[in-house]
Amino acid sequence: MPMTYFESIILGILQALTEFLPVSSSGHLVIAHRLGLSVAENELAFDVALHVGTLAALVLFFWSDIKKLLAGMWKPSPERTLASFLAVGTIPAIIIGVAFERIIEQYFRGLGTLIPLLIFFGALLIAAEKWGGKLRGMETLSWKDALSIGMFQSLALFPGVSRSGATIIAGMSLGLKREDAVRFGFLLGIPAIALAGLKKSWDLTQAGVGSDILLLMAIGAATSAVVGFFVIKYFLHFTRRYPLTIFGVYRILLGFGLLLWAL
Repeated sequence: MPMTYFESIILGILQALTEFLPVSSSGHLVIAHRLGLSVAENELAFDVALHVGTLAALVLFFWSDIKKLLAGMWKPSPERTLASFLAVGTIPAIIIGVAFERIIEQYFRGLGTLIPLLIFFGALLIAAEKWGGKLRGMETLSWKDALSIGMFQSLALFPGVSRSGATIIAGMSLGLKREDAVRFGFLLGIPAIALAGLKKSWDLTQAGVGSDILLLMAIGAATSAVVGFFVIKYFLHFTRRYPLTIFGVYRILLGFGLLLWAL
């Protein structure tokens, strides 16, 4: 069956919520497909559109930070240091993506790997919240810290891990304050999502896309961008006041719920 406007909106909302909350967007999209919300004939096209939407949300929200980073890159400054850390942190995702993308797509998109990753990284999020130092600011980062957080981010290529969740876990485990771990993870997501979107756009040019799907892609991207902007805004507010334990618990309950469903 062809996809409807309603389905494109639902997928846009789902992508925006689960991309920025530490619960795994790719994992939830796998679940959505299992529940019948499948767009298999246009999956690549929609993947591109949703990446464009979430990237737009990040760029719009952090536009002032981006301008400062770009302006400060031409002289020794905290902005240039942060920009270099973001570059270092992006390297692992590029290496893992190039080397293992096809293997991950082929062998790691089933419930057999999704369930344990949801549960395991949910437990890690709870542990990082409970035992992480949460005393350091983002200005105390070193290149080793950036590389470590980037290595965790690269694990998000596996459905069930969560890009934002992995970077938050790594950041808080290194002693970053909760909000600083979230903020650095979001900034680190801009080049990562942009590169993933470019790669998938190239794949799309090889596969081709019909003109009938362009409007649906635009609706999905716009929904993802608008909802994503507000998710970023209110999630950052949330992290200033509340621990992230609830998201770890949610992941664990979802994992065991999927296990019971599969059985």
